[in-house]
Amino acid sequence: MTKNTMTFFKFIFSLLLGATVLCAPAAVLAQSTQNTIRVNVGGTAFTDFLGQPWQADNSFSGGSIISTTKVISKTLDQPLYQNARTGAFTYTFKNIVPGPYVVILRFAEIQFTQAGMRKFDVLINGQVKLSNYDIFAAAGGANSVVNRSFSTGPVNGQIVVTTVGAGSISGIDIVPNISSGTTPAPTRTVSSSEVGALMATPNGLAANQLGAVVAPPNSLVFAGSTLPDSTSKIPHGRFHAFASGEGGTWPWFPYSSFKSYESSMVASGGNKMFVTATYAGKSRPVYFVWSLGLNSSNMPTTPPSAWQQALNVSDPNYIKFWAANYVRTVLWQLAQNPSNRWVGADACAFDLALYGVIDDNGKYVPNVMWDKPFPQTPTQYYAMILSFFTQLKTLAPDIKVMCNAGSLGDPNQFKTIFGAMPGLMQENIYDPTWNTNYTRQKFFAQVTNYDWFGSTGKVAVLRAIVSAGDVKAMKTSYMIYLLERGANFFFAPSYKGTTTTANPQDYAAYSRDLGLPTAPLQTKQLGSTAAHVLYSRVTQKGIVYVNWSGQTQTITLPKDHAYLSSSGLPVTQITLPDLTGDYVHY
Repeated sequence: MTKNTMTFFKFIFSLLLGATVLCAPAAVLAQSTQNTIRVNVGGTAFTDFLGQPWQADNSFSGGSIISTTKVISKTLDQPLYQNARTGAFTYTFKNIVPGPYVVILRFAEIQFTQAGMRKFDVLINGQVKLSNYDIFAAAGGANSVVNRSFSTGPVNGQIVVTTVGAGSISGIDIVPNISSGTTPAPTRTVSSSEVGALMATPNGLAANQLGAVVAPPNSLVFAGSTLPDSTSKIPHGRFHAFASGEGGTWPWFPYSSFKSYESSMVASGGNKMFVTATYAGKSRPVYFVWSLGLNSSNMPTTPPSAWQQALNVSDPNYIKFWAANYVRTVLWQLAQNPSNRWVGADACAFDLALYGVIDDNGKYVPNVMWDKPFPQTPTQYYAMILSFFTQLKTLAPDIKVMCNAGSLGDPNQFKTIFGAMPGLMQENIYDPTWNTNYTRQKFFAQVTNYDWFGSTGKVAVLRAIVSAGDVKAMKTSYMIYLLERGANFFFAPSYKGTTTTANPQDYAAYSRDLGLPTAPLQTKQLGSTAAHVLYSRVTQKGIVYVNWSGQTQTITLPKDHAYLSSSGLPVTQITLPDLTGDYVHY
Protein backbone atom coordinates (compact mmCIF):
# COMPACT_ATOMS: atom_id res chain seq x y z
CA MET A 1 0.00 0.00 0.00
CA THR A 2 2.93 7.53 -0.04
CA LYS A 3 4.32 10.13 -3.88
CA ASN A 4 2.22 13.14 -3.72
CA THR A 5 0.25 15.23 -6.16
CA MET A 6 -1.86 16.14 -3.17
CA THR A 7 -0.56 18.21 -0.27
CA PHE A 8 -1.90 17.36 3.13
CA PHE A 9 -2.89 19.56 6.06
CA LYS A 10 -1.70 18.09 9.37
CA PHE A 11 -3.30 18.58 12.76
CA ILE A 12 -1.21 17.76 15.78
CA PHE A 13 -3.45 17.39 18.80
CA SER A 14 -1.91 16.15 22.00
CA LEU A 15 -4.55 16.05 24.71
CA LEU A 16 -3.42 15.34 28.22
CA LEU A 17 -5.88 15.21 31.10
CA GLY A 18 -5.07 17.79 33.70
CA ALA A 19 -2.50 19.52 31.49
CA THR A 20 -1.73 23.17 32.05
CA VAL A 21 -3.46 25.37 29.46
CA LEU A 22 -1.25 27.65 27.38
CA CYS A 23 -2.86 30.03 24.90
CA ALA A 24 -1.55 31.61 21.74
CA PRO A 25 -2.86 35.03 20.75
CA ALA A 26 -6.06 34.70 18.72
CA ALA A 27 -4.62 36.99 16.05
CA VAL A 28 -1.87 34.52 15.17
CA LEU A 29 -3.14 32.78 12.03
CA ALA A 30 -1.70 30.19 9.68
CA GLN A 31 -1.92 31.80 6.26
CA SER A 32 -2.78 29.70 3.22
CA THR A 33 -0.36 29.52 0.30
CA GLN A 34 -2.14 28.19 -2.81
CA ASN A 35 -4.89 26.81 -0.58
CA THR A 36 -2.42 24.76 1.44
CA ILE A 37 -1.54 24.99 5.14
CA ARG A 38 0.99 22.92 7.06
CA VAL A 39 1.55 23.44 10.79
CA ASN A 40 4.13 21.60 12.90
CA VAL A 41 1.94 21.36 15.99
CA GLY A 42 3.93 21.97 19.14
CA GLY A 43 7.11 22.47 17.11
CA THR A 44 9.17 24.95 15.14
CA ALA A 45 9.25 25.70 11.43
CA PHE A 46 11.08 23.15 9.29
CA THR A 47 11.28 21.74 5.78
CA ASP A 48 10.18 18.14 5.33
CA PHE A 49 11.66 15.29 3.28
CA LEU A 50 9.74 16.42 0.19
CA GLY A 51 11.09 19.97 0.47
CA GLN A 52 7.75 21.31 1.72
CA PRO A 53 7.87 24.09 4.35
CA TRP A 54 5.99 23.68 7.62
CA GLN A 55 5.01 26.62 9.82
CA ALA A 56 5.84 26.78 13.49
CA ASP A 57 2.94 26.05 15.85
CA ASN A 58 0.22 28.73 15.57
CA SER A 59 -3.56 29.36 15.41
CA PHE A 60 -4.28 27.47 18.64
CA SER A 61 -6.01 28.11 21.92
CA GLY A 62 -5.59 25.83 24.92
CA GLY A 63 -3.42 22.80 25.51
CA SER A 64 0.23 22.33 26.33
CA ILE A 65 3.29 20.99 24.52
CA ILE A 66 5.10 17.69 25.03
CA SER A 67 8.22 16.52 23.19
CA THR A 68 10.66 13.63 22.93
CA THR A 69 14.12 12.97 21.53
CA LYS A 70 13.32 9.34 20.76
CA VAL A 71 13.32 8.17 17.14
CA ILE A 72 9.82 7.99 15.66
CA SER A 73 9.27 4.99 13.40
CA LYS A 74 7.60 4.98 9.96
CA THR A 75 8.62 8.52 9.04
CA LEU A 76 11.54 10.44 7.57
CA ASP A 77 10.25 13.67 9.15
CA GLN A 78 11.35 13.36 12.79
CA PRO A 79 10.79 17.07 13.69
CA LEU A 80 7.12 16.74 12.81
CA TYR A 81 6.33 13.88 15.19
CA GLN A 82 8.68 14.53 18.13
CA ASN A 83 6.42 17.30 19.43
CA ALA A 84 2.71 17.41 20.15
CA ARG A 85 0.06 19.59 21.73
CA THR A 86 -1.86 17.94 24.56
CA GLY A 87 -4.97 18.78 26.53
CA ALA A 88 -8.29 20.17 25.32
CA PHE A 89 -7.59 22.75 22.63
CA THR A 90 -8.73 24.24 19.34
CA TYR A 91 -6.99 25.21 16.11
CA THR A 92 -8.80 27.86 14.08
CA PHE A 93 -7.63 28.44 10.51
CA LYS A 94 -9.16 31.54 8.97
CA ASN A 95 -9.45 33.03 5.50
CA ILE A 96 -9.87 29.63 3.86
CA VAL A 97 -10.83 29.93 0.20
CA PRO A 98 -14.18 28.17 -0.41
CA GLY A 99 -14.02 24.64 -1.80
CA PRO A 100 -13.50 21.02 -0.73
CA TYR A 101 -10.44 20.18 1.35
CA VAL A 102 -8.67 17.24 2.90
CA VAL A 103 -7.56 17.65 6.52
CA ILE A 104 -4.74 15.32 7.61
CA LEU A 105 -4.21 14.79 11.32
CA ARG A 106 -0.76 13.42 12.16
CA PHE A 107 -0.23 11.41 15.33
CA ALA A 108 2.47 9.62 17.31
CA GLU A 109 2.11 8.51 20.92
CA ILE A 110 5.23 10.03 22.50
CA GLN A 111 4.10 9.99 26.13
CA PHE A 112 2.26 6.78 27.04
CA THR A 113 3.53 3.22 26.68
CA GLN A 114 0.38 1.15 26.43
CA ALA A 115 -3.05 1.20 24.83
CA GLY A 116 -5.98 2.70 26.71
CA MET A 117 -4.03 5.43 28.51
CA ARG A 118 -5.09 8.14 26.06
CA LYS A 119 -8.50 8.31 24.40
CA PHE A 120 -10.10 11.37 22.89
CA ASP A 121 -12.44 12.78 20.25
CA VAL A 122 -11.59 15.09 17.37
CA LEU A 123 -14.12 17.44 15.80
CA ILE A 124 -13.68 19.32 12.53
CA ASN A 125 -16.06 22.27 12.13
CA GLY A 126 -18.15 20.82 14.94
CA GLN A 127 -18.54 17.35 13.42
CA VAL A 128 -17.04 14.36 15.23
CA LYS A 129 -14.40 12.75 13.01
CA LEU A 130 -12.62 10.54 15.55
CA SER A 131 -14.34 9.07 18.58
CA ASN A 132 -12.57 7.55 21.57
CA TYR A 133 -9.37 7.54 19.51
CA ASP A 134 -6.34 5.69 20.92
CA ILE A 135 -3.10 6.62 19.13
CA PHE A 136 -1.08 3.78 20.66
CA ALA A 137 -3.60 1.18 19.48
CA ALA A 138 -4.00 2.73 16.04
CA ALA A 139 -0.25 3.00 15.42
CA GLY A 140 0.59 -0.37 16.91
CA GLY A 141 2.82 1.04 19.64
CA ALA A 142 4.53 4.11 21.06
CA ASN A 143 6.73 6.44 19.01
CA SER A 144 5.15 5.23 15.77
CA VAL A 145 3.31 7.29 13.17
CA VAL A 146 -0.36 7.03 12.24
CA ASN A 147 -2.17 9.59 10.08
CA ARG A 148 -5.90 10.12 9.47
CA SER A 149 -7.47 12.16 6.66
CA PHE A 150 -10.93 13.69 6.38
CA SER A 151 -12.84 15.50 3.67
CA THR A 152 -14.32 18.84 4.71
CA GLY A 153 -14.80 22.44 3.67
CA PRO A 154 -14.64 25.83 5.33
CA VAL A 155 -17.57 27.14 7.38
CA ASN A 156 -17.73 30.94 7.36
CA GLY A 157 -14.22 30.94 5.88
CA GLN A 158 -12.76 28.80 8.66
CA ILE A 159 -11.65 25.25 9.31
CA VAL A 160 -11.72 24.54 13.04
CA VAL A 161 -10.19 21.48 14.68
CA THR A 162 -11.17 20.74 18.27
CA THR A 163 -10.15 17.99 20.68
CA VAL A 164 -12.20 16.58 23.52
CA GLY A 165 -10.65 14.26 26.11
CA ALA A 166 -7.08 13.10 26.61
CA GLY A 167 -5.42 13.18 23.21
CA SER A 168 -2.31 14.20 21.30
CA ILE A 169 -1.71 15.52 17.77
CA SER A 170 1.60 16.32 16.11
CA GLY A 171 0.82 17.94 12.77
CA ILE A 172 -1.96 19.41 10.63
CA ASP A 173 -2.10 19.93 6.90
CA ILE A 174 -5.04 21.17 4.83
CA VAL A 175 -5.07 20.82 1.04
CA PRO A 176 -7.62 21.00 -1.78
CA ASN A 177 -9.50 17.73 -2.20
CA ILE A 178 -8.72 16.89 -5.82
CA SER A 179 -10.94 13.79 -5.71
CA SER A 180 -14.02 15.56 -4.36
CA GLY A 181 -15.75 15.86 -7.67
CA THR A 182 -15.23 19.61 -8.10
CA THR A 183 -11.95 18.91 -9.88
CA PRO A 184 -12.52 16.90 -13.09
CA ALA A 185 -11.52 13.25 -12.67
CA PRO A 186 -8.82 11.90 -14.99
CA THR A 187 -10.12 10.48 -18.25
CA ARG A 188 -9.08 7.04 -19.49
CA THR A 189 -6.10 7.28 -21.81
CA VAL A 190 -5.29 3.56 -22.11
CA SER A 191 -7.24 0.68 -23.66
CA SER A 192 -10.99 0.81 -23.13
CA SER A 193 -10.78 -2.83 -22.04
CA GLU A 194 -10.10 -3.16 -18.31
CA VAL A 195 -9.23 -6.85 -18.64
CA GLY A 196 -5.64 -7.49 -17.54
CA ALA A 197 -3.32 -10.47 -17.36
CA LEU A 198 -0.56 -10.38 -14.73
CA MET A 199 1.97 -13.22 -15.15
CA ALA A 200 -0.90 -15.50 -16.20
CA THR A 201 -1.97 -17.01 -19.50
CA PRO A 202 -5.01 -15.28 -21.04
CA ASN A 203 -8.01 -17.57 -20.58
CA GLY A 204 -9.10 -18.15 -24.17
CA LEU A 205 -9.38 -14.42 -24.76
CA ALA A 206 -8.84 -12.81 -28.12
CA ALA A 207 -5.95 -10.37 -28.28
CA ASN A 208 -8.27 -7.39 -28.70
CA GLN A 209 -10.02 -8.26 -25.41
CA LEU A 210 -6.86 -7.64 -23.37
CA GLY A 211 -6.21 -4.16 -22.05
CA ALA A 212 -2.89 -4.90 -20.32
CA VAL A 213 -0.51 -7.87 -20.31
CA VAL A 214 2.34 -8.42 -17.84
CA ALA A 215 4.47 -11.41 -18.88
CA PRO A 216 8.09 -12.60 -19.13
CA PRO A 217 9.93 -10.91 -22.01
CA ASN A 218 10.16 -14.17 -23.97
CA SER A 219 6.40 -14.73 -23.86
CA LEU A 220 4.94 -15.32 -27.30
CA VAL A 221 2.07 -13.03 -26.35
CA PHE A 222 4.41 -10.17 -27.30
CA ALA A 223 5.50 -11.65 -30.62
CA GLY A 224 4.44 -10.16 -33.92
CA SER A 225 1.47 -7.83 -34.12
CA THR A 226 -1.00 -9.99 -32.18
CA LEU A 227 -1.76 -7.38 -29.52
CA PRO A 228 -3.45 -4.16 -30.67
CA ASP A 229 -1.74 -0.82 -30.28
CA SER A 230 -4.07 0.11 -27.42
CA THR A 231 -3.00 -2.84 -25.24
CA SER A 232 -0.42 -2.04 -22.56
CA LYS A 233 2.46 -4.46 -23.22
CA ILE A 234 4.57 -4.99 -20.11
CA PRO A 235 7.57 -7.38 -20.41
CA HIS A 236 8.56 -8.07 -16.81
CA GLY A 237 12.11 -7.63 -15.47
CA ARG A 238 13.84 -5.91 -12.57
CA PHE A 239 16.03 -2.89 -11.90
CA HIS A 240 17.40 -2.74 -8.34
CA ALA A 241 19.31 -6.04 -7.79
CA PHE A 242 20.65 -8.85 -9.99
CA ALA A 243 22.42 -12.20 -9.57
CA SER A 244 25.27 -13.75 -11.54
CA GLY A 245 23.13 -16.69 -12.65
CA GLU A 246 20.30 -14.64 -14.11
CA GLY A 247 21.82 -14.11 -17.55
CA GLY A 248 20.34 -17.38 -18.86
CA THR A 249 17.04 -17.39 -16.99
CA TRP A 250 14.42 -14.86 -15.92
CA PRO A 251 14.90 -11.91 -15.70
CA TRP A 252 17.69 -12.41 -18.28
CA PHE A 253 19.88 -9.56 -17.10
CA PRO A 254 23.21 -9.53 -19.04
CA TYR A 255 25.24 -9.91 -15.85
CA SER A 256 28.63 -10.73 -17.40
CA SER A 257 28.41 -7.83 -19.84
CA PHE A 258 27.47 -5.51 -17.01
CA LYS A 259 30.42 -6.62 -14.85
CA SER A 260 32.78 -5.81 -17.73
CA TYR A 261 31.01 -2.48 -18.22
CA GLU A 262 31.31 -1.67 -14.51
CA SER A 263 35.05 -2.45 -14.58
CA SER A 264 35.55 -0.16 -17.56
CA MET A 265 33.66 2.67 -15.82
CA VAL A 266 35.79 2.26 -12.68
CA ALA A 267 38.98 2.22 -14.77
CA SER A 268 37.96 5.52 -16.32
CA GLY A 269 37.35 7.16 -12.94
CA GLY A 270 33.74 6.18 -12.23
CA ASN A 271 32.32 4.47 -9.16
CA LYS A 272 31.45 0.84 -8.64
CA MET A 273 27.77 0.21 -9.20
CA PHE A 274 27.22 -3.06 -7.31
CA VAL A 275 26.71 -2.11 -3.64
CA THR A 276 29.12 -3.26 -0.92
CA ALA A 277 29.21 -2.94 2.86
CA THR A 278 32.07 -3.44 5.31
CA TYR A 279 31.53 -6.08 8.00
CA ALA A 280 34.17 -7.63 10.28
CA GLY A 281 36.85 -5.63 8.51
CA LYS A 282 35.92 -6.81 4.98
CA SER A 283 34.05 -5.10 2.19
CA ARG A 284 31.36 -7.55 1.07
CA PRO A 285 28.57 -7.66 -1.52
CA VAL A 286 25.19 -6.45 -0.29
CA TYR A 287 22.40 -8.92 -1.12
CA PHE A 288 18.62 -8.63 -1.41
CA VAL A 289 17.30 -10.97 1.30
CA TRP A 290 14.38 -12.32 -0.73
CA SER A 291 16.82 -14.01 -3.09
CA LEU A 292 18.65 -15.98 -0.39
CA GLY A 293 16.00 -18.43 0.80
CA LEU A 294 17.16 -18.12 4.40
CA ASN A 295 16.55 -20.98 6.81
CA SER A 296 15.85 -20.62 10.53
CA SER A 297 19.57 -20.14 11.19
CA ASN A 298 19.84 -17.26 8.72
CA MET A 299 21.81 -19.42 6.30
CA PRO A 300 21.07 -19.09 2.57
CA THR A 301 19.56 -22.15 0.93
CA THR A 302 19.72 -20.89 -2.66
CA PRO A 303 22.98 -21.19 -4.64
CA PRO A 304 25.29 -18.14 -4.72
CA SER A 305 24.47 -17.71 -8.41
CA ALA A 306 20.92 -16.78 -7.34
CA TRP A 307 21.95 -14.17 -4.76
CA GLN A 308 20.85 -10.77 -6.02
CA GLN A 309 23.35 -7.99 -5.31
CA ALA A 310 22.04 -4.47 -4.78
CA LEU A 311 22.87 -1.76 -7.30
CA ASN A 312 23.39 1.96 -7.02
CA VAL A 313 20.47 2.70 -9.30
CA SER A 314 21.09 6.46 -9.15
CA ASP A 315 24.40 6.12 -11.02
CA PRO A 316 23.75 7.53 -14.53
CA ASN A 317 26.17 4.98 -16.01
CA TYR A 318 24.00 2.18 -14.60
CA ILE A 319 20.81 3.77 -15.91
CA LYS A 320 22.31 4.08 -19.40
CA PHE A 321 23.35 0.40 -19.41
CA TRP A 322 20.02 -0.75 -18.01
CA ALA A 323 18.10 1.16 -20.69
CA ALA A 324 20.27 0.27 -23.71
CA ASN A 325 21.59 -3.21 -22.90
CA TYR A 326 18.75 -4.65 -20.88
CA VAL A 327 15.44 -2.97 -21.69
CA ARG A 328 15.91 -2.31 -25.39
CA THR A 329 17.99 -5.41 -26.10
CA VAL A 330 16.43 -8.05 -23.84
CA LEU A 331 13.07 -7.03 -22.40
CA TRP A 332 11.79 -5.52 -25.64
CA GLN A 333 13.23 -8.19 -27.93
CA LEU A 334 9.78 -9.56 -28.79
CA ALA A 335 7.68 -6.54 -27.82
CA GLN A 336 8.57 -4.60 -30.96
CA ASN A 337 5.34 -2.59 -31.12
CA PRO A 338 6.22 0.69 -29.40
CA SER A 339 2.60 1.68 -28.77
CA ASN A 340 1.79 1.47 -25.04
CA ARG A 341 5.01 -0.46 -24.36
CA TRP A 342 6.21 -0.63 -20.78
CA VAL A 343 8.80 -2.33 -18.59
CA GLY A 344 7.73 -4.34 -15.55
CA ALA A 345 9.98 -4.12 -12.49
CA ASP A 346 9.68 -6.98 -10.01
CA ALA A 347 10.13 -6.98 -6.23
CA CYS A 348 9.84 -3.23 -5.71
CA ALA A 349 10.07 -3.49 -1.94
CA PHE A 350 12.10 -0.48 -0.88
CA ASP A 351 13.48 -1.02 2.60
CA LEU A 352 17.09 -0.98 3.76
CA ALA A 353 16.18 -3.73 6.23
CA LEU A 354 15.80 -6.12 3.27
CA TYR A 355 19.54 -6.00 2.56
CA GLY A 356 22.57 -7.50 4.25
CA VAL A 357 25.87 -9.33 3.81
CA ILE A 358 27.17 -12.90 4.22
CA ASP A 359 29.73 -13.32 7.00
CA ASP A 360 32.81 -15.59 6.99
CA ASN A 361 30.69 -18.48 8.28
CA GLY A 362 28.20 -18.17 5.45
CA LYS A 363 25.51 -16.59 7.65
CA TYR A 364 23.35 -13.67 6.56
CA VAL A 365 23.85 -10.45 8.56
CA PRO A 366 21.18 -7.75 8.01
CA ASN A 367 21.32 -3.98 8.44
CA VAL A 368 25.03 -3.46 7.77
CA MET A 369 25.72 0.13 6.74
CA TRP A 370 26.62 0.39 3.07
CA ASP A 371 30.04 1.65 2.03
CA LYS A 372 30.42 5.14 0.65
CA PRO A 373 29.49 6.50 -1.86
CA PHE A 374 26.41 4.27 -1.61
CA PRO A 375 23.39 5.43 0.47
CA GLN A 376 23.91 5.05 4.20
CA THR A 377 20.59 6.27 5.62
CA PRO A 378 16.93 5.66 4.73
CA THR A 379 16.68 9.22 3.42
CA GLN A 380 19.64 8.68 1.10
CA TYR A 381 18.27 5.29 0.05
CA TYR A 382 14.88 6.71 -0.92
CA ALA A 383 16.62 9.56 -2.72
CA MET A 384 18.56 6.96 -4.74
CA ILE A 385 15.33 5.23 -5.82
CA LEU A 386 13.70 8.52 -6.77
CA SER A 387 16.82 9.59 -8.67
CA PHE A 388 16.58 6.50 -10.88
CA PHE A 389 13.12 7.46 -12.09
CA THR A 390 13.94 11.15 -12.40
CA GLN A 391 17.03 10.48 -14.52
CA LEU A 392 15.29 7.81 -16.59
CA LYS A 393 12.75 10.38 -17.79
CA THR A 394 15.62 12.39 -19.25
CA LEU A 395 17.97 9.62 -20.42
CA ALA A 396 15.27 7.33 -21.86
CA PRO A 397 11.90 9.14 -21.95
CA ASP A 398 10.27 6.33 -23.95
CA ILE A 399 10.82 3.78 -21.16
CA LYS A 400 7.86 3.66 -18.78
CA VAL A 401 8.36 1.50 -15.69
CA MET A 402 5.53 -0.33 -13.94
CA CYS A 403 6.70 -1.48 -10.52
CA ASN A 404 5.43 -4.59 -8.78
CA ALA A 405 4.73 -2.71 -5.56
CA GLY A 406 6.08 -4.22 -2.36
CA SER A 407 6.60 -3.08 1.20
CA LEU A 408 8.28 0.17 2.21
CA GLY A 409 10.54 0.65 5.21
CA ASP A 410 8.51 3.79 5.86
CA PRO A 411 4.89 3.08 4.81
CA ASN A 412 4.14 6.81 4.86
CA GLN A 413 6.40 7.22 1.82
CA PHE A 414 4.00 5.50 -0.61
CA LYS A 415 3.07 8.75 -2.34
CA THR A 416 6.66 9.96 -2.41
CA ILE A 417 8.24 6.80 -3.80
CA PHE A 418 5.55 5.06 -5.83
CA GLY A 419 4.02 8.37 -6.87
CA ALA A 420 7.21 9.02 -8.86
CA MET A 421 6.42 6.02 -11.05
CA PRO A 422 4.11 6.08 -14.06
CA GLY A 423 2.56 2.71 -13.24
CA LEU A 424 2.13 0.04 -10.57
CA MET A 425 1.03 -3.56 -10.41
CA GLN A 426 -0.27 -5.44 -7.36
CA GLU A 427 0.03 -9.23 -7.20
CA ASN A 428 -3.00 -9.79 -4.96
CA ILE A 429 -5.57 -7.29 -3.71
CA TYR A 430 -7.68 -9.79 -1.75
CA ASP A 431 -7.14 -12.57 0.74
CA PRO A 432 -9.89 -13.85 3.06
CA THR A 433 -7.28 -14.53 5.77
CA TRP A 434 -6.41 -10.85 6.21
CA ASN A 435 -8.17 -10.73 9.58
CA THR A 436 -5.45 -9.64 12.03
CA ASN A 437 -4.90 -6.05 13.12
CA TYR A 438 -1.67 -6.02 11.10
CA THR A 439 -3.24 -7.32 7.89
CA ARG A 440 -6.24 -5.01 8.30
CA GLN A 441 -3.85 -2.08 8.53
CA LYS A 442 -2.05 -3.32 5.41
CA PHE A 443 -5.39 -3.63 3.62
CA PHE A 444 -6.41 -0.12 4.68
CA ALA A 445 -3.13 1.21 3.32
CA GLN A 446 -3.59 -0.74 0.08
CA VAL A 447 -7.11 0.56 -0.55
CA THR A 448 -6.40 4.19 0.30
CA ASN A 449 -3.02 4.29 -1.45
CA TYR A 450 -4.30 2.85 -4.72
CA ASP A 451 -7.37 5.09 -4.54
CA TRP A 452 -4.97 8.03 -4.37
CA PHE A 453 -2.73 6.63 -7.11
CA GLY A 454 -5.73 6.24 -9.39
CA SER A 455 -6.83 9.82 -8.76
CA THR A 456 -3.58 11.01 -10.37
CA GLY A 457 -4.46 9.35 -13.67
CA LYS A 458 -1.62 6.84 -13.54
CA VAL A 459 -1.80 3.23 -14.71
CA ALA A 460 -2.17 0.16 -12.49
CA VAL A 461 -2.77 -3.56 -13.02
CA LEU A 462 -4.46 -5.14 -9.99
CA ARG A 463 -4.61 -8.91 -9.63
CA ALA A 464 -6.78 -10.98 -7.29
CA ILE A 465 -6.02 -14.68 -6.81
CA VAL A 466 -9.27 -16.62 -6.38
CA SER A 467 -10.36 -20.23 -6.64
CA ALA A 468 -12.25 -21.08 -9.81
CA GLY A 469 -15.96 -21.12 -9.06
CA ASP A 470 -15.64 -19.18 -5.77
CA VAL A 471 -18.35 -16.59 -6.40
CA LYS A 472 -17.94 -14.89 -3.02
CA ALA A 473 -14.19 -14.38 -3.52
CA MET A 474 -14.62 -13.08 -7.07
CA LYS A 475 -17.38 -10.68 -6.04
CA THR A 476 -15.34 -9.38 -3.10
CA SER A 477 -12.26 -8.99 -5.32
CA TYR A 478 -14.18 -6.98 -7.89
CA MET A 479 -15.69 -4.77 -5.17
CA ILE A 480 -12.17 -4.06 -3.87
CA TYR A 481 -11.06 -3.25 -7.42
CA LEU A 482 -13.88 -0.71 -7.75
CA LEU A 483 -12.96 0.86 -4.39
CA GLU A 484 -9.39 1.38 -5.63
CA ARG A 485 -10.11 1.92 -9.33
CA GLY A 486 -8.60 4.87 -11.12
CA ALA A 487 -9.39 5.96 -14.67
CA ASN A 488 -6.44 3.97 -16.05
CA PHE A 489 -6.67 0.78 -14.00
CA PHE A 490 -6.97 -2.84 -15.13
CA PHE A 491 -8.49 -5.81 -13.28
CA ALA A 492 -6.42 -8.98 -13.67
CA PRO A 493 -7.84 -11.81 -11.54
CA SER A 494 -6.34 -15.28 -11.91
CA TYR A 495 -7.35 -18.73 -10.70
CA LYS A 496 -5.60 -20.01 -7.59
CA GLY A 497 -3.14 -22.83 -8.17
CA THR A 498 -2.94 -22.16 -11.92
CA THR A 499 -1.20 -19.78 -14.31
CA THR A 500 -4.50 -18.88 -15.97
CA THR A 501 -6.42 -15.62 -15.86
CA ALA A 502 -9.98 -15.69 -14.66
CA ASN A 503 -12.68 -15.59 -17.31
CA PRO A 504 -14.14 -12.04 -17.49
CA GLN A 505 -17.59 -13.62 -17.55
CA ASP A 506 -16.99 -14.46 -13.88
CA TYR A 507 -17.41 -10.78 -13.00
CA ALA A 508 -19.28 -9.40 -16.03
CA ALA A 509 -22.59 -9.19 -14.13
CA TYR A 510 -21.05 -7.01 -11.42
CA SER A 511 -19.64 -4.65 -14.01
CA ARG A 512 -22.96 -4.51 -15.85
CA ASP A 513 -24.98 -3.85 -12.68
CA LEU A 514 -22.68 -1.19 -11.23
CA GLY A 515 -20.93 0.66 -14.03
CA LEU A 516 -17.95 2.80 -13.07
CA PRO A 517 -17.23 4.74 -9.85
CA THR A 518 -18.57 8.30 -9.83
CA ALA A 519 -17.63 9.43 -6.31
CA PRO A 520 -14.65 9.28 -3.95
CA LEU A 521 -13.85 6.31 -1.76
CA GLN A 522 -15.56 6.47 1.65
CA THR A 523 -14.20 4.86 4.82
CA LYS A 524 -16.00 4.50 8.14
CA GLN A 525 -14.24 3.19 11.22
CA LEU A 526 -16.47 0.67 12.99
CA GLY A 527 -14.04 -1.42 15.03
CA SER A 528 -11.32 -1.22 17.63
CA THR A 529 -8.65 0.32 15.38
CA ALA A 530 -8.47 2.75 12.49
CA ALA A 531 -8.15 -0.24 10.15
CA HIS A 532 -11.46 -1.84 11.24
CA VAL A 533 -13.38 -0.16 8.46
CA LEU A 534 -16.48 -0.34 6.30
CA TYR A 535 -15.52 0.87 2.82
CA SER A 536 -17.97 2.13 0.21
CA ARG A 537 -18.06 3.90 -3.12
CA VAL A 538 -20.90 5.17 -5.28
CA THR A 539 -20.95 4.06 -8.91
CA GLN A 540 -22.99 4.96 -11.99
CA LYS A 541 -25.73 2.49 -11.07
CA GLY A 542 -25.22 1.50 -7.45
CA ILE A 543 -23.05 1.38 -4.34
CA VAL A 544 -20.09 -0.88 -3.55
CA TYR A 545 -19.53 -2.05 0.04
CA VAL A 546 -16.52 -3.90 1.46
CA ASN A 547 -16.60 -4.84 5.14
CA TRP A 548 -13.26 -5.11 6.95
CA SER A 549 -14.63 -3.93 10.30
CA GLY A 550 -14.12 -7.15 12.24
CA GLN A 551 -17.82 -7.98 12.57
CA THR A 552 -20.94 -8.44 10.46
CA GLN A 553 -22.52 -5.12 9.48
CA THR A 554 -26.16 -4.38 8.64
CA ILE A 555 -26.16 -1.39 6.32
CA THR A 556 -29.23 0.80 5.89
CA LEU A 557 -29.30 2.06 2.33
CA PRO A 558 -29.87 5.68 1.30
CA LYS A 559 -33.39 6.56 0.11
CA ASP A 560 -32.35 8.20 -3.16
CA HIS A 561 -33.16 5.09 -5.24
CA ALA A 562 -35.13 1.86 -5.08
CA TYR A 563 -32.19 -0.50 -4.69
CA LEU A 564 -31.83 -4.12 -5.70
CA SER A 565 -29.42 -6.55 -4.06
CA SER A 566 -26.69 -8.22 -6.10
CA SER A 567 -29.09 -11.14 -6.52
CA GLY A 568 -31.78 -8.81 -7.91
CA LEU A 569 -34.15 -8.57 -4.93
CA PRO A 570 -35.59 -5.24 -3.66
CA VAL A 571 -33.80 -4.20 -0.46
CA THR A 572 -33.61 -1.26 1.94
CA GLN A 573 -30.66 -2.70 3.86
CA ILE A 574 -28.04 -5.40 3.38
CA THR A 575 -26.12 -7.54 5.86
CA LEU A 576 -22.44 -7.98 5.09
CA PRO A 577 -20.13 -10.40 6.94
CA ASP A 578 -16.60 -9.39 7.82
CA LEU A 579 -13.96 -9.76 5.07
CA THR A 580 -16.50 -9.70 2.25
CA GLY A 581 -17.74 -7.32 -0.40
CA ASP A 582 -21.14 -6.86 -2.03
CA TYR A 583 -23.21 -4.22 -3.78
CA VAL A 584 -26.64 -2.80 -4.43
CA HIS A 585 -27.83 -1.33 -7.72
CA TYR A 586 -30.84 0.28 -9.36
